Amino acid sequence: MRPGCVMRTRRNVISHVFTHPSLVRAGKTFARWVGCPMIEIEQKWIERFYFDPVMAAHVIMGARLDTFQKARLRFFWFTPETIDSSGVGTGKTIVDFVYLNLRCILIPNHLAAIYFPNFQVGKDAFWNKYFPAFEEQSPIFRAQFAQANKREEEKANQRNPGAWIRSYKNGSKLFMPAPDFKGDSKNQASRDFNTVVIDD
Repeated sequence: MRPGCVMRTRRNVISHVFTHPSLVRAGKTFARWVGCPMIEIEQKWIERFYFDPVMAAHVIMGARLDTFQKARLRFFWFTPETIDSSGVGTGKTIVDFVYLNLRCILIPNHLAAIYFPNFQVGKDAFWNKYFPAFEEQSPIFRAQFAQANKREEEKANQRNPGAWIRSYKNGSKLFMPAPDFKGDSKNQASRDFNTVVIDD
């Protein structure tokens, strides 16, 4: 166990309490499992993250957003329906990624989806670009997925052109359906999602 950590058990899982670097100035502590396959986000922090998605993005995902991206994330988070007409290269897609993942992580059994002009763009500019990068930089984010299920899903994603899916330990799912919104997507009418993003 690392020096200065407090070890405790909950349902036979060892956890540690440490002072998170981003919260040192506020003197807050954040519960984290070190060296374990699972990391818990305690209920008191989930409640705080509901009201501050920028802090949630930094603590859970290690996201370093600029001022405009932070404002965009807050706008998405607190506004039921939004249209973002920002120009090319302003960081819309990375905010979409952070927003959708936070919704899935913080809200159990949440179903979210993102659509792109074509499926290959979604794979290159969203799925294969950001999932590996954020999993590499944040053990907290990486631990929100069941690793065995994730491996099976990745294999299924390569075989199944219908949709790419990522499942979370709390029962949430993120979908990237293959039919693009420029094509004939009438078969999407039967799908039910809690959150949908259309990226142009």
